[in-house]
Amino acid sequence: MVRPQLEYACTVWDPHYKKDINALDRVQRRAARYVTNRFHNTSSVTEMLNGLGWESLQNRRIKFKLCMAYNAIHNNCAFPIHNYIQFSDSNTRHSHPFSVLIPYARVDVYKFSFIPSFGIHWNTLPVSVVTAPTLDQFKVGLRNLQF
Repeated sequence: MVRPQLEYACTVWDPHYKKDINALDRVQRRAARYVTNRFHNTSSVTEMLNGLGWESLQNRRIKFKLCMAYNAIHNNCAFPIHNYIQFSDSNTRHSHPFSVLIPYARVDVYKFSFIPSFGIHWNTLPVSVVTAPTLDQFKVGLRNLQF
């Protein structure tokens, strides 16, 4: 019930200050205590989260952002991302056919917005994930990646 409230429109508002990220993570950590019914201060919340199979909210926000980018790049949504990004022409060992140039951002408001921030993680994805033919296969490729 709570996670959808925390993740609503997270591709747009993804926080970048550590204090804001920690505030959101505290909600999930508190929920893990309730779900496992372990409230003692010596109980490891990290072990609870691993036992429940819950990944961090920050990791989930990055994956949502990458799924949005995948849809936009492959013209599966109405967002005209091709007006805002440029694909890289350079071919290196670590690049893939959909590598993007990360635009210069002078102010944090733009630097941590969707366009500049997705490219950092997008360019590190393996070729097999980025060239997935469907969104479902893209999500499967993202499943085991940690950011």
